[in-house]
This record gives sequence, structure tokens and C-alpha cells, in this order.
Amino acid sequence: MGVHPDSKRPENMLETLDYFIDENEVLPTEFDSRKQWPNCPTIREIRDQGSCGSCWAFGAVEAMSDRQCIHTNVSFHYSAEDLVSCCHTCGFGCSGGFPGMAWRYWVRKGLVSGGAYNSSQGCVPYKIAPCEHHVNGSRMPCSGEGSTPKCEKVCQPNYNVNYESDKHYGQSAYSVNGGEEQIK
Repeated sequence: MGVHPDSKRPENMLETLDYFIDENEVLPTEFDSRKQWPNCPTIREIRDQGSCGSCWAFGAVEAMSDRQCIHTNVSFHYSAEDLVSCCHTCGFGCSGGFPGMAWRYWVRKGLVSGGAYNSSQGCVPYKIAPCEHHVNGSRMPCSGEGSTPKCEKVCQPNYNVNYESDKHYGQSAYSVNGGEEQIK
């Protein structure tokens, strides 16, 4: 399912901030964030959600990871698994969720580190295997929406930080209007 239709309900949305547009501001004709922040590997990563309608969570943790690296110049991978399985106010896990609530959860409850399937990266790496999404390839085809993994508030073995100590929090969460002028 991915982003749940109820994500547009006011209680599931973030505060919207408007950006003042300076008519005299000159913007470049092109911009590549991979070149601007080469020390932030998450910007160029593409994670695979497997047979789980968790694009709402992946989009959120990927953007959170990028923003944190841009702000601190320190690479960090937020755990999609932690968000999908432990944020019960974010929607329905693998059956769809609310992106705005994911950001709110990050600010209020925090998220631990993680990585891709079979990566052993971070506290809670993703447990759902990648699959082929609407194409033929070397992996098994995706098979609808799988079950949401159980929320386990414990880091993987051999990770030397406990779950609560690995939590990282956002400072604030808001959205911007979708108009092209607002997001340039």
C-alpha cells in the first residue's frame, strides 16, 4: 500500500512553513546534492523495502539520514525497520503509513541506527529481503504486502550500544508547500 490515504487527514500532517521567496536571489540552473555533500553516502543510496508497503518509512528515514549528514557532516543511517515496526501512531506498518507522523515520531520518540537487509549495519537493520518490483531480475518477484516485523527494542548481537542509547532525535519536523517556487 505505501502511503496510506488517511495521511492527508489534518491530525496526520505536519505544520506547513512557507519560505519567503527573494525575487533577487539567483539560483543555479542545476544542483547535484551528491556532489555538494560527497561525505554523505545516504544521498546516493537506494534502499529496497522488499514485499512491505513501507515506502512511507523508507522515504522518511532516508531523508532524515541525509539531513543529519548535511547538518553535521557525519554519516548516519536511520533504521527503517525501527520506524515500520515500532511506530504504532505512524499507520499500519507494511500495510501503509503516514509520512508526517514518521517525522513527528523521530522528534518525540527517536529512532535507532540501521541498514539494508543482511547488512549487519547499525542497531536494527532491515529484516525483509529485497525483491524485484515489477521487473524481471535476479531476485524473487515481490509478493504483495508482507507482515510487519515485530517491534523488538533491542539491538542486533555484536552491536556494542544498547537500544535506548542508540536513539537519535530530530529537533523539529515540518513540511513545506509543494509549489516549485517553495522547493527550489
